Amino acid sequence: MPDLSSNGKTFSENELSAMRREVLAWIERDRQRPKIVAGKPAPSAVKASVPKRPTRPKKKTTTTAAAAAAPPQKSVPRALKLIIPRLPLALPPGRARRATRPPRRPAQTAKRRRRTPLLAVSIFAALVTMLFAVVLVGAYRFGWSNWAVAALARVLPLPAVDADGRVYWLDDYLRDVEMLRRSSVRTGRPQGDGELRRQAFTRFVGQAAIDRLAEQYQVQVGAAAVNAQLQQLIAQSGSRERLEQSVRENFYGWSLDDFSERLVRPYLLELAVRAKLWEDPQAWEAAAVRLKSIHQSLAEGASSFAATASEVNRDDSRAIGGDLGYRGRDDLDVQIFAAAEKISDGEVSPPMRTAQGYVLLLREESVGEGSDLRLRLRVITVTPVDYFEQRLGEILRSMNIHRYAP
Repeated sequence: MPDLSSNGKTFSENELSAMRREVLAWIERDRQRPKIVAGKPAPSAVKASVPKRPTRPKKKTTTTAAAAAAPPQKSVPRALKLIIPRLPLALPPGRARRATRPPRRPAQTAKRRRRTPLLAVSIFAALVTMLFAVVLVGAYRFGWSNWAVAALARVLPLPAVDADGRVYWLDDYLRDVEMLRRSSVRTGRPQGDGELRRQAFTRFVGQAAIDRLAEQYQVQVGAAAVNAQLQQLIAQSGSRERLEQSVRENFYGWSLDDFSERLVRPYLLELAVRAKLWEDPQAWEAAAVRLKSIHQSLAEGASSFAATASEVNRDDSRAIGGDLGYRGRDDLDVQIFAAAEKISDGEVSPPMRTAQGYVLLLREESVGEGSDLRLRLRVITVTPVDYFEQRLGEILRSMNIHRYAP
């Protein structure tokens, strides 16, 4: 409390005002002073008793006049700092208040955006791989031939048969099976899927064997020969458009190029190989050996001449047991008629080599004499071309064939 005694001195108004302000200030300081409760130390004493940890000296900062004049901001408790960001700005009527996630950091958001497309691509790739696996198992294990297998076979090079490195692709295999199915339905003799697949497989393997045989005989079919054969077919059909339509309907959507490469060329190649056999001494020798065996079987009575002719002959006489009917001297080859004259009715001639191959004759009956002589004959003919089947069988037995599709 300041000393206010005057000792007989008088004060001016200014001095009294100054003393008044000093007294009010002292009262205010006394009111803000903490009260000491018995048994408890004063807060200032507690703070004084706890040693302070050394701290770094703070840098002096200059405070601008505007910052010094700004009113102090009230501090928000930490609990409110955590709650306030989670509160929505506005709630629609009738909905309960619920907490929301705190906003993500920009780095987390960008990382999540990068991860989302990668995850979607991975899931899509897994589904596509699983679909491919199911279709492949169905095609190779269970013999599926539906639209999914056909579509996959057009996209991927899937093998059906491998014959010594010559691959029969699944797409061609399924198309050939469908072509055979349509052909069987059109002829009124529908066949099962297993039989159609067997025919397609046999056809491909046989063609692979013919290709091998053509390589051995050095036989090739050029584009000119294929085109010439195609022009003949166009002339028979009347126009190229009619032939294309016929091929498309009968061969499961083939084009003329497909028809030329997959039917015309193999057909001409087989004819060329068969023609080459007439020049092969081994083919002639094989024909002679076979005819001697047939002659011996007939002599022993193991089979009839007509039945054997129906089995062996490759020409039109096969259907009638080799019957040539009544033939005169001018109706037959000189060599054949001369051999027939040397035997009697009911006898079989010895084997002889002619321009048509090795031949056996049965003279059944004779009419007339001299230049009017007419003989009723039956014939069995074994040609070098028959060696083609034997050589083809030998090649097939030596080939390394893998069948993947049932």
